[in-house]
Amino acid sequence: MRDEEKAKEDDSPSAKRAKFERFPLTRWELAAALGVFFVFSTGLFCIYLTMPAAEYGKLKLPRTISDLRLLKYALLFCSLLISIFFVLFFIA
Repeated sequence: MRDEEKAKEDDSPSAKRAKFERFPLTRWELAAALGVFFVFSTGLFCIYLTMPAAEYGKLKLPRTISDLRLLKYALLFCSLLISIFFVLFFIA
């Protein structure tokens, strides 16, 4: 019984592959991906360090439902306008 189970395990594709072939990336590809990740992370961190301090006095949050609806319609209008400009100037 054990020999039959062992034979079934040996026929499986995962048993035939070597241990280092299970990961889909080679070492160089993994090093390149990590390098790109760290470069972008360092860039974002540098941008964060150079940002000016936030001025919370100028920030107004909606306090009522009508203010929230007004904000929703303004954002809807802006997104519609941007999509129209995209179609007119970039695709046409």
